[in-house]
Amino acid sequence: MSLIHRCQGESDVYVFQHVDGFISCCGCSFLPSYVQGVKPDAFETRLQTVPELIEHLKAHREHGDLVPDDLLEAAYYDDEEVW
Repeated sequence: MSLIHRCQGESDVYVFQHVDGFISCCGCSFLPSYVQGVKPDAFETRLQTVPELIEHLKAHREHGDLVPDDLLEAAYYDDEEVW
């Protein structure tokens, strides 16, 4: 299940729990090829834990991306419906 979609409200991120067990930041703007302005070889940043995801999303916000406040709170991920 997706945690947030770009098209849902104010957000520049799209993250979801992948069926292979990792958390995907799909189309992550931190991928080297996006930064260099060329077509990316990979389309996601893979994260393993919720704390790692939160730090990643904080970095997105510091970079100027819109990230909903609730995605930066660990308690948000305690809700089973999120996953």
